[in-house]
Amino acid sequence: MVDPVTYKVFTDNTHIVALKPTGNVFAWDTVERLNIKAKNWKDLVSDEEFGRKDIITLQDPQNIEARNLSSFKYLREGVSTLTPEQQRQRKDPARNVNKSALGNAA
Repeated sequence: MVDPVTYKVFTDNTHIVALKPTGNVFAWDTVERLNIKAKNWKDLVSDEEFGRKDIITLQDPQNIEARNLSSFKYLREGVSTLTPEQQRQRKDPARNVNKSALGNAA
């Protein structure tokens, strides 16, 4: 993937953000330089307005705390994020087999 404005290639070391109103994904450097510092609160691709609270961090390699699995609420409290229907499907062994990959017996 690349930043649609600067064409910077996203790597494991790129701080990547998305804008909530549009879902467009950018490198943080692009948003910081062309939106925040310039006080231009419009999406760089679609011109739709957004606010600082609409910036969602998808990947931040500098934030070590985000990679600490013990800080995740659902792991800490043992809360399942699956619906009861999804839990039943996981326990059904027939749903865990890719039937199209089995081939035929002939």
